[in-house]
Amino acid sequence: MLNHIQKNINNCVPLLGEYCLKNGECGTENSFCLNNECRCKDSFYEYSKKQCLPKIIGKECQEDTDCREIKFAECSKRKVCVCAKNTVALSPGLCYPLLNEACQVDEDCKVDYSICIENVCKCKPKHFSSSIGNCTQMYLGMPCKYDLQCRIYMDKTKCSPD
Repeated sequence: MLNHIQKNINNCVPLLGEYCLKNGECGTENSFCLNNECRCKDSFYEYSKKQCLPKIIGKECQEDTDCREIKFAECSKRKVCVCAKNTVALSPGLCYPLLNEACQVDEDCKVDYSICIENVCKCKPKHFSSSIGNCTQMYLGMPCKYDLQCRIYMDKTKCSPD
């Protein structure tokens, strides 16, 4: 059964989003039965059918360390956990770093291998921005379309015709 998980040798219990009859029946930790459906408790969010993770973004805090369970989260002036500058919340439990955002110093840039260039977060030299917003180091044999793509990152190189 893909929609259930084995609780013990004799019983299978429903996962998140599946039919249930009563509380305590759902197989995912920090879930409960509401209107005959297994759901995460209020202070948790559905990460997968088998996992309810704590909501950190938006929870009350006093200092940055109260938000440390999430990389790039910090305690705001309003005393709630928020994603830090140059990051965006993709869920209540994930802050994702961004490129091409305003910055003052290199530390403002959260993407690995990025730095502040002319007040904008960019990839470090000899790195390029991938389609998913990461900075990846250039290497020989990398796919390219134009010689310029290669020369920008590595002197005396060109794009192979194959």
